[in-house]
Amino acid sequence: MGTQSKTYGSYVLFTITASSGYHIKDIVVNGKVVYSGVHNTDDVYYLKLRIKGNTTVKATFAKDTYTIEATAGEGGSISPSGEVYVAYGDSITFYITPEDGYRIKDVRVDGESVGAIEEYTFRNVKESHIIGAEFEKKETVIVLRPGDGHYWVNGQMSEMDVAPFIDPRYDRTVVPLRFVAQAMGLSVEWNGDTREISITGYVKGEYTELVIPMRNLKEVKVKMGGKEEYLYESDGTVYIGGEEKNLEKMGLGKPVIYHRRTMVPVRFVAEIFGAKVGWDGETRTIIIKM
Repeated sequence: MGTQSKTYGSYVLFTITASSGYHIKDIVVNGKVVYSGVHNTDDVYYLKLRIKGNTTVKATFAKDTYTIEATAGEGGSISPSGEVYVAYGDSITFYITPEDGYRIKDVRVDGESVGAIEEYTFRNVKESHIIGAEFEKKETVIVLRPGDGHYWVNGQMSEMDVAPFIDPRYDRTVVPLRFVAQAMGLSVEWNGDTREISITGYVKGEYTELVIPMRNLKEVKVKMGGKEEYLYESDGTVYIGGEEKNLEKMGLGKPVIYHRRTMVPVRFVAEIFGAKVGWDGETRTIIIKM
């Protein structure tokens, strides 16, 4: 604007213009604020003054700011989140993090999918945006075979010291509880004093505790693979979230101890843990999905 000479009593029209990406913050005449700009809207202002002496006009400008609205669905978070303000021309990165047991399903920016990514950067911001993250539960796939001491979790093979078998009394397949529960991400503990198994973790989307008493067992003699074996059967009592239930009355069968390992019917796994259990007749494998 510089310095100008004007006649006393004359009028002067000042055109105050903000550069691209800026807005007028305020205009001060002789130390007094005569105008305060509105965020992101005022880039031109016309100031008409009548000159009655030495006059100083000062204009200040500020960067425009834009809002990026960041949201995350159930199963994870996005950081930063909520309404995030970004100055014109700046860049900002958002980080997407799933919770345990979840994975990123999709990230959308202004309604368009950008894929299941872990971070996204808005560069040289010149307008407002929306970013949203969506999550989904991880699927755990467990594959077992009766009589086989190997099992597979999401394609990775491991070994167990007792194999699933078919209980000849009911023609029912039973599986080792500890290995299956741990493969599902659940915690398994044995209390030798009370002779109880405690299983804790997220079951059907809710945290719960399953307690299986294994005392006062009934000895049962069965014939498997051409030889006699002994099973030690519980009375079917369990506590789910502190509530007493009877597995036999629920039609799920009773847990048994076989070769010092607790075995449970496959249907028990399906009903109690909320898993999907299938049987592949061609490969003779049990497929548990959770």
